Amino acid sequence: MKEIKKILVANRGEIAIRVMKTAKKMGIKTVAVYSSADRNALHVKYADEAVLIGEATSSQSYLRGDKIIEVCKELGVDAVHPGYGFLSENSSFAEACEKNNIIFIGPKSKAIEMMGSKLAAKEAVKYYNIPMVPGTEDAITDIEAAKKIATEIGFPILIKASFDLICIFLYKFINVSLISYALIVPFTLILLFSLFCNNAINTLPPPRNNS
Repeated sequence: MKEIKKILVANRGEIAIRVMKTAKKMGIKTVAVYSSADRNALHVKYADEAVLIGEATSSQSYLRGDKIIEVCKELGVDAVHPGYGFLSENSSFAEACEKNNIIFIGPKSKAIEMMGSKLAAKEAVKYYNIPMVPGTEDAITDIEAAKKIATEIGFPILIKASFDLICIFLYKFINVSLISYALIVPFTLILLFSLFCNNAINTLPPPRNNS
């Protein structure tokens, strides 16, 4: 592995500051990226260099892996630390770093891709004979089949989407009569979560103009 002399932190807030503090203790230069709404954020001021990456919304700034790669090339960055959230679990971004000879501080792209699917992750773990709790080998979409398998395993059980959008929905069921809600509850919560986020974004005050 090549020597790391400069890292770009592809994140903001506390996690970016923590990474930068550690890097500085190790004598490593730091680069911050920021959106137009974060131009006065602490991580921007703390870094050795800071680059405006895009507009206020994450999709136009912190999630723009292509722009971050461009910044790395322009500034001679050796490694990228993704922090958590944003691009930290994006296998395509990790792969882009690898292809451009930039160290991705985290798992390899193949590992991220594999672990993104719970079923693929189970297959990988099973290959190495690592003990697992009882469960299913394939995704279940039939309620009656789910009830039968749950009864065979024994309660309580946990039900998790094999690949969901925000990876936070995990459900505990204590008896077979509740299994019928296994498919209804996730979609309802995802809908409510989306509506909440959209409403929160729409009611945010406009960014301050510090120019």
